[in-house]
Amino acid sequence: MAFEKRGVIRKQDEEIGTNERGATGRREAPPSDAYEYGKGMANRGSFWHGFANMANVTSENEVVIVRGVGCEVLDQEGRWYLDATAGLWYCNAGYGRQSIAEAVERQMRELPAYSTFGLYANEPALELCERVSRLAPLVDGKVFLTCESPARVTPERGGDDHLE
Repeated sequence: MAFEKRGVIRKQDEEIGTNERGATGRREAPPSDAYEYGKGMANRGSFWHGFANMANVTSENEVVIVRGVGCEVLDQEGRWYLDATAGLWYCNAGYGRQSIAEAVERQMRELPAYSTFGLYANEPALELCERVSRLAPLVDGKVFLTCESPARVTPERGGDDHLE
């Protein structure tokens, strides 16, 4: 077993060994009475913070966001933040946009999602691709949607440069 070679052997909530950095295989159970909604919901050990040094994430320094309005978010302690990074990944339109919520609700009731592999398509994907294609500075451009949902526009003619 790969873990045994490094000296890590784990058994449920029981310390048996350590790895080369001295970390134990023990997992401390969180206190059962520490969690009410919005307070103390911080790291219970099962959530992995992307791009964080998990050794430094504690319930005392973790920021738990509970609400968003426009370009601001509210944490569990009642502090508001300008959400300058949300547009980087997924929320460039801001929070609480009624028109977006209504459009999403309508689509979720009709067809939440469907694959576009092979010969399959769906109306929202076709409409989006037509819209993006009209915006692109290419004649006869094609749109390829990926799992991250950005559009990649490529000309139909082979060998031409592409626009991402």
